[in-house]
Amino acid sequence: MKKILIINHNAGFFSNCSVKLVRIINYFNEYKKLPENVDSSVQYNFYKHKAGDITYNFFKHPTEIDLDIKYLLKIKTGDYQFLAFKKYIDFPNINPFIKKYFTVSEDINNIKEKLIEKYCINLNKTIAILYRTGDKKKEMEIISNLDMIKKIKDLKGKFPDHRILVQSDDINFFNIVKSLWKDSIEINEIKKPPASYVGNPWSYIPILERENQAQIFLAIMQIIAKSDKIILNSGNVGIWAAYFRGNTEGIYQYVTKSINNIKTNSKKGWL
Repeated sequence: MKKILIINHNAGFFSNCSVKLVRIINYFNEYKKLPENVDSSVQYNFYKHKAGDITYNFFKHPTEIDLDIKYLLKIKTGDYQFLAFKKYIDFPNINPFIKKYFTVSEDINNIKEKLIEKYCINLNKTIAILYRTGDKKKEMEIISNLDMIKKIKDLKGKFPDHRILVQSDDINFFNIVKSLWKDSIEINEIKKPPASYVGNPWSYIPILERENQAQIFLAIMQIIAKSDKIILNSGNVGIWAAYFRGNTEGIYQYVTKSINNIKTNSKKGWL
């Protein structure tokens, strides 16, 4: 039996997290126990400015989490980023793995609390918008700005006392939201590429700043995950908002077709 599970996948931050989660659960299904160690030292390379394991600059070490997961049954998991989260994710059985391996560090919690205070965020009266575009267009159809705005208007009409928090790599979308809802929240600590920029938005950020920017983004994801309502499109960023939330209650997901011949098994549209 392999006691150390080495994760070699290295891509975007939440792509790394998704693959790590799946491989930990696959190990658990095969050996009916957790690995003694999960080695992620070759992951998150895009966010490093020098060699080393930066995993625990984002997440607590699993030994800090007093949770022993017992094997009771084989847990279903896979690449669900293009699927309907509420239909395919087995939250009751996956949530313990999220808690064990992806509980954010105290540094991330501190950033989150400072942002909540600075922007006067009341999580119980917040509609969080998570709109991922950029290079994701190579993987799936992207819902248009117009259709996203229509959904925001619909939900804001039902909850007029809620403020909108918007997180997106589309600067034009930011501008539209701010013009329609003057009191909307834009967290300015995250650098955004100009409207003319094409490609991975993280490539726009200087290498020496990427780790800190990723920490801030992870803190923002904690805020989004705990907001009263969430509007999002599919992808690894969206699915991690759901994982951190622990369920899909209050989440409005727009499911589109994958471009890479991955079957979505879901009807296109809002779920």
